[in-house]
Amino acid sequence: MLNLSLLFDYRTASAIQEINNSIAKNTLDTPSSRTRYNIDRAGSSCRVWQMIFCILNNLNERGYGINEMIECYAGGYYSQGNDVFIHKYDYIIGLLIYIYNNARHHEILNDLVYSNKPMPDVVQEFDGDITTLPVGNNYMCIYTDGLANSINHYFNIIKVSEDEYYLNSSYGSDWVCVPPYTTKITPFEFSQFVSAFKVNNRANNEIVAKFYNKFFLAGNLGRYVDEDTVEAYPERWSETIQPNEGNFGQIEEIIVSSNRNNYRIGLMPNYCDYVGEVISSVLPMYVKTNGEFSSFEPCAVPGFGAYAYGGKKRRTRRNKRKTTKKNTKRARKTTKRRHSSRSSKRCSR
Repeated sequence: MLNLSLLFDYRTASAIQEINNSIAKNTLDTPSSRTRYNIDRAGSSCRVWQMIFCILNNLNERGYGINEMIECYAGGYYSQGNDVFIHKYDYIIGLLIYIYNNARHHEILNDLVYSNKPMPDVVQEFDGDITTLPVGNNYMCIYTDGLANSINHYFNIIKVSEDEYYLNSSYGSDWVCVPPYTTKITPFEFSQFVSAFKVNNRANNEIVAKFYNKFFLAGNLGRYVDEDTVEAYPERWSETIQPNEGNFGQIEEIIVSSNRNNYRIGLMPNYCDYVGEVISSVLPMYVKTNGEFSSFEPCAVPGFGAYAYGGKKRRTRRNKRKTTKKNTKRARKTTKRRHSSRSSKRCSR
């Protein structure tokens, strides 16, 4: 399991976001589909992030040292041009893309992830009591029951203990662009949301809106207007949807939907087992093509450094001041010894 602290420290959280973006951009089928709008949306896609999150956890359990990779990337090993680290990092990014693309050939994942189908035996309606979940990562979704049977959103509940829970999610739509982030949540907050989601009335819609703003949309970066709007109004090409406007539009779309009474929360208890099956089946072929992999080494310096892979310490102003102070103290000691030596010589004369 990934270290929970990595999801909260702004440096490692940013590193995870960059990893997610690198893979998400490669999920677009053709170069022509890689427009600024599609890339923007892919980088915040909830279904892409959920699978990447699962793959990262699985590879970490297999001894690939993903925790260490994220810490070292955040510490500047890649940006400082450390060849050994860059080679290992690119190997893992390639592996993540390879696994994600091959998951399409898994019958259940193809329906569940790529076709957004909440199959009865795979997605179980969840009553909202997260205290009943096992400790670890729990893969969940919001889906529409009835004729319009489809998954609307993918997210994760991380249970650390009976008293500690987190919601992990990203969100991409025509309205919002929310990169992966993690928020602490209480059992009451989640159960209240699930109950409110089932019945369409003003009070419940306020609860739903509050929950979305706090847990699903809080990290909205804003986004470009969608391509249909640009096609109809070319002059709006450079227009962006601001976070507050996007959040309001996204929530309004959910609340006024004709399927409002059919929304359900789903638990996918075997999700990571399916992803594990894909990894086990494609890993030998990837290793055969790209060679064996040695695990990432821990960062040698607390707070990140550039030593673990033979890199040099970054020359920052802070380090420069420390070095200057050391040199000044050393110079003073040397001068003091010289004066002491001269004084003793004078006395001996």
